[in-house]
Amino acid sequence: MVQFSQPTLKVLIVEDEIFLALDLEFQLIELGMVVVGMADHAERALELARLHTPDLALVDLNLKDGLTGPQIALRLANHHHVLVVFMTATPELIPQDFAGAIGALTKPYEPQTLIRVIDFANAYIHRGAGGALPTAPTQMKLAPSLR
Repeated sequence: MVQFSQPTLKVLIVEDEIFLALDLEFQLIELGMVVVGMADHAERALELARLHTPDLALVDLNLKDGLTGPQIALRLANHHHVLVVFMTATPELIPQDFAGAIGALTKPYEPQTLIRVIDFANAYIHRGAGGALPTAPTQMKLAPSLR
C-alpha cells in the first residue's frame, strides 16, 4: 500500500459505467482511502454527499442523467465544500471555469496517476489557511483559478 503524508480521505465516486466505478473503488481502497459511495446520477451523488460529507469527489461529466457532471461539481464544491476532480474521456466538455472542480484527469489514466492525484488532493485539503498550493501532477489539468 502507498503511504501518503496526509490523513486518509473520504472519497465519493460519481461514475455511471459500473466497471469503471468498481475499478476506481478498488484502487482507492488499495490506497487506503475510504469510499463513501458510488453514484451514477446527480440526485444520488448529492444525497451521498449530504449523508457522508466526503473530502473529495471524482466526477465523470456524462452520466445516466446527461451532462450533469458540471452541475454536480458546482453543488458539491459550493454547498457541501467537497474538493472535486473531473475524471472524463471528454475533457473538451469541461466548462471553462471548471464548475467548481479544481482539476481534471483524462481517462484512461495509469494507476500511478491516480496516486498522484490523490496525493495532490490530500495536500490541497490539508495545506492550511494561506498555505502554498501543492504541485499538481502533470497529467492533471488544473482549473484556471489555480493556474
